[in-house]
Amino acid sequence: MTATGARRVGRPKGPRRDPIERRDELLDACVRAIRTHGPDVSMAELAAEAGVTRPILYDHFGDRSGIATALVQRYAADLGTALAPVVERAAPFRDLLRDGIDVFCRFVDNEPALWRFLQSDSSPSGEASIEFVVGRLVTDALGGALRRAGADDAIAPVWSAAILGAVFLAAETWSTTRGVPRRVLVERLTALLVDGIAATGAADVPGPF
Repeated sequence: MTATGARRVGRPKGPRRDPIERRDELLDACVRAIRTHGPDVSMAELAAEAGVTRPILYDHFGDRSGIATALVQRYAADLGTALAPVVERAAPFRDLLRDGIDVFCRFVDNEPALWRFLQSDSSPSGEASIEFVVGRLVTDALGGALRRAGADDAIAPVWSAAILGAVFLAAETWSTTRGVPRRVLVERLTALLVDGIAATGAADVPGPF
């Protein structure tokens, strides 16, 4: 009979690792594998980079979709944190939009393979998605600008979705072509999107919203 407190067969010697810390380490390894092998990285390649077997990854994340969900949650939070001070500045909405687009395009510029992995079929939708987190910030800022301009803010969620769709797809396409410098991409995207907003008077309304 096993003595109380004895180590279970198969358990490594030493203290148990903090599960959150271990999970973060595995996600860091998954990011490295995605950067190396691209957005179509296999579970075997993810596990090899982490120095573990595939069953260990399955134990932590369930499957490839679970890894995508965990990474989306991580980077949605990071983007939200980076964008929040941008939309809270005391500057015209057109400047906030331009700087927000630049924050996002910089991320895609630096992490093209990771961005495509995060946008894969296995990525989550709804409140766990990057679209939801970023879209909520854009909707709030745009709605505030429209109200301050005396315009109807009911269109804000629809326009926000249109802005995100244009920026996300344009940045992803640009990341594979690099036809213009990122600065030019940001300026031209901003000009394209601001023209419609300017008709309401909201483009030049100063924040914060």
